[in-house]
Amino acid sequence: MMKKSLALACALSMALGMGTVAFASNDDTNIAMGKTPMASSDKVQTTSDGTVLSMDKALDGNTSTRWGIDGVTPDENGNFTTDVWFGVDLGAEGTFNKIVILWENARPEQSAEGYTLQYSNDNETWTDIDARFEYGAEKTNDAYYTDTATFDSITARYVRVNMHKGAPLNDEFKGNPSIFEFEVYGTMNGAPATPDTDADTMIPIALATAALSLGTLMFTVRRSAREQ
Repeated sequence: MMKKSLALACALSMALGMGTVAFASNDDTNIAMGKTPMASSDKVQTTSDGTVLSMDKALDGNTSTRWGIDGVTPDENGNFTTDVWFGVDLGAEGTFNKIVILWENARPEQSAEGYTLQYSNDNETWTDIDARFEYGAEKTNDAYYTDTATFDSITARYVRVNMHKGAPLNDEFKGNPSIFEFEVYGTMNGAPATPDTDADTMIPIALATAALSLGTLMFTVRRSAREQ
């Protein structure tokens, strides 16, 4: 009886152990990429070469394209005189804890007075995000400033940056804010976890190994029973 119990425990341990597969977290996934952009105005800039700085370009994952609003001017103190915001409709609720914004020279002041981050579940009532900011002091690759905000996980469908005051640059305040990329990092609710690089091959191997181990278990139990 002792032999049979020991064989059973060993075989089950092997089967269950080999059947375990690790999955990667989606916390580093930009869930805003390719989703529906929103803005306080549909007026956008057109560059000297004819490029239209449309809203979708801030969510396309391409750091060489950008959105640029038009018709926004600051007053003598740098405050924007109209509502200025850019955001994303995720299409469904997502859970996220980090937002990264790649700004062009024309951007809000890098402070709580310059802009706030907000979320909503109905696209009507907005709540400020209590975030910890790392402001990009210099442009990256001579193209954009990178601001990173981290915070406790939030679940919502709509996310936006609400801009209040232009950044001082060359003795003037900048108007017409422009964003290369607006990135929201987290997981879309209800979506399965993304398997790591080798998961597609690990799963069938693990299942096959588990089945083999269970076959070994049955053979061992029958043999042990005959030996009793």
